[in-house]
Amino acid sequence: MMKWKKAVSLLLMAGLTFAFYSWYEYPVKNTEEDIKEALVEWEARDPDSPEPKLMDILQLGKSDTYAIFYLKGEDTAVAFLKEGISGRLKLVRSSSGNSDASYDSTETSKGSYGIVRGKNTDGRVQAVKVELQNAPFSFEEQVSPGPYYFLVQKLPEEINEQTFADITLIDDTNTPFDPN
Repeated sequence: MMKWKKAVSLLLMAGLTFAFYSWYEYPVKNTEEDIKEALVEWEARDPDSPEPKLMDILQLGKSDTYAIFYLKGEDTAVAFLKEGISGRLKLVRSSSGNSDASYDSTETSKGSYGIVRGKNTDGRVQAVKVELQNAPFSFEEQVSPGPYYFLVQKLPEEINEQTFADITLIDDTNTPFDPN
């Protein structure tokens, strides 16, 4: 009887430890409001950073990773969140910039993804062509009308490392152009 109580006590302690770890390690509830609050706190690490304006939250396929697309003043930005066993999230990294097009890649529990974010304030960008530098893969996607765009592409299974890309902007006559 004593061994049984010890086993139950150990299981209870292990369960409580796991629950605390999961809550502590993944502090963000999977709601838009909580994600936005976490993003504001994340960006507040830099006191000169403007408050982020949330544009979109997207789960990358059926993986454990979410991408948050947002604006920091005039800059486009993306942040990545990982989902824990509890369904709660943690912010793991972000990047931002003021260029007309930027590429990020991220690995998820279901493979790698390439993400393009950029500005289209004059409406000239109709499509974006992405050619990976360190893997034999490219893709082209139309952009939505509006001053900013965010594109997500699942990369082939054989690509399981961080990728870098050359980006070509394409206008409505299907002609590549340099916005500068």
